[in-house]
Amino acid sequence: MTAPFLVFAETHIDEAKISGLQACLRSGWMGTATRISRFESDFAAYKALMTASLAFCGRVDWILHPGLRPGLKCVYEYTQSVDPDAIEAALTTAMAS
Repeated sequence: MTAPFLVFAETHIDEAKISGLQACLRSGWMGTATRISRFESDFAAYKALMTASLAFCGRVDWILHPGLRPGLKCVYEYTQSVDPDAIEAALTTAMAS
């Protein structure tokens, strides 16, 4: 039995994402605009953000920068991706407190 192929950076692009990208491109604003401000305020509404314990250190920096707490979770040995059961347990604990 062979292991399933691990797709690197698979994307799911739907019409809403395409329309959003077109709106950004047509506005002429790439890095500072209302969409960026909305993203930043939505992002800041979270108290903590989970990431893989084997993540690049810069990933933790962008969690700390807006004042969030990084939650470092274990990864699967085979895929090196975050264990969804560990994330669910951490979120359940965080929601209870």
